[in-house]
Amino acid sequence: MNTATDNGLDIAANQFAQQFGLLACQLGAPAAARRACMRAAQQLIRAQARGDLCIWVEKLLGGEFTTLAGLRAALLESALVCDGRDDDAELRPLVLDADGRLYLARYYAFERRIAHGIAALARARRLTMISGGPGTGKTTAVMKMLAEALAHTPALRVALAAPTGKAAQRMLDALAAHAARLPAALAKRLPQQAFTLHRLLRAHAMLPYDWVIVDEASMLDSALAAQLLGALAPQSRLILLGDPNQLAAVNAGAVFAELAAPAACIEDLHPCITVLTRNYRFGSDSVIGQLAQAVCDGRARDALATLPYDTTAIRPGQTDGASLFWIDDIQNLSISALEYLAAGFEPYIAALADTVRGASSTPDPAPLFDALNRYRALAAVRFGPRGVDALNAMLAAHVRIHVHGSGMASDELWFAGRPVMIARNDYALGLFNGDTGIALPARDGMRVFFQTPDGGARAFSPMILPPHETAFALTVHKSQGTEFERIAFVLPAANAPEDLTARPLTRELVYTAITRARQSITILGAPDVFAQAIEARTMRMQGLAARLREIMDA
Repeated sequence: MNTATDNGLDIAANQFAQQFGLLACQLGAPAAARRACMRAAQQLIRAQARGDLCIWVEKLLGGEFTTLAGLRAALLESALVCDGRDDDAELRPLVLDADGRLYLARYYAFERRIAHGIAALARARRLTMISGGPGTGKTTAVMKMLAEALAHTPALRVALAAPTGKAAQRMLDALAAHAARLPAALAKRLPQQAFTLHRLLRAHAMLPYDWVIVDEASMLDSALAAQLLGALAPQSRLILLGDPNQLAAVNAGAVFAELAAPAACIEDLHPCITVLTRNYRFGSDSVIGQLAQAVCDGRARDALATLPYDTTAIRPGQTDGASLFWIDDIQNLSISALEYLAAGFEPYIAALADTVRGASSTPDPAPLFDALNRYRALAAVRFGPRGVDALNAMLAAHVRIHVHGSGMASDELWFAGRPVMIARNDYALGLFNGDTGIALPARDGMRVFFQTPDGGARAFSPMILPPHETAFALTVHKSQGTEFERIAFVLPAANAPEDLTARPLTRELVYTAITRARQSITILGAPDVFAQAIEARTMRMQGLAARLREIMDA
């Protein structure tokens, strides 16, 4: 685990616990009750950092608290804990539910609001969940539904949305492709834009749509899902598309995976869920498909068996019809591995050289975006010699030298061809988390170009961009919601825990990385690291299914 991250979490957890202790003291709680609350607050902050909404109260046992009954009594005596039966505004800071889940009140409230919203939609059959992996036809299915609905109700108001700008754009592209097969009159009724969820919710207190379609719903955290459900108009239909086997949201909660899980098959909810299993992209003979399924099932031995165990790197583009490659590269990336990663950007470098040579006052970034979106390096971690930061530094230097020569300073931040990914929404500029731009020289200096839905581009001065980062290489988390023809996936070094970030290497992360590739993927790493990741499953602690059952039973 990254030491700085871990120390920061310790400090935050301890400060939060001290605040709870002070509040309990002000309310006259006995000393044991204060200590119980401080321990609970500390553990809940750690749980939130892991993406959990709650903890089992038994986790607090130990020391002076030797029995569950004594621990419960101490917590309830603090005046900071309630059983969750009150309205949101009346909840105490901590909630202990009937099953023994302990929450911070805000997360319990999020979970309960989600459950009420989902239950209301399911009972009125205004909820549709389409679950399946990449290539199973989720988008095609919903587009057919939409076309049929618009044919019968021309005035149907529809919003397309996704958690990131890139995922929203991909959804709009899929809609445009489907529109080409429809009668012209019907195609004109299709939505002409897609939103990030943050932008959509920021624009409307109550969403004025009959249908709200959300792609990449596996990325919905509890806070965002609660906000979305609370903003739906009474007549709205909510359609969620997602893959429960992908990475969950960065923030706390895994709403889609919990709702789609077999354990959550509540009678009123089950008819609203469609699970797609046939893969149209990866057939039964596809080694990428076989690898993805083995990873998804947790079959590490079968996953390793699909990998062509060959230490000879094949240059991207010279695949001889193969689609899966393995480079056994264990510690610091070897020279041959680095050369392999850099070679994937040769088409991008060629397109960039053409653009720079034919530079005009308004350069055309379209060929560069086409080349960039065909190949990308992904890494499981951010720090260390095999992390995204190191890869981006190496790849940026490679592109600078091949396009600009050795005369450019190696630490030059902005150079023609630098791709960047936006890391924070900026509503004033209309730039959103996940949007990708490319720096190019223009008449008034260096500008960063971003594609628009109609195929054009918008240009911004680098100085006014919201927080961003170089994007030759991406973390797997940042790549979610995107696809590329070819992927190079760099695993962390074996036996090097200092290279790992706070988020562990898991089955879901490996599966997400593999399924970003449409045609081929190369994995660079050690077999034991790969196998251990497949065997480590993400299990987020939450109680959404329990909240739903409570509501349905009531």
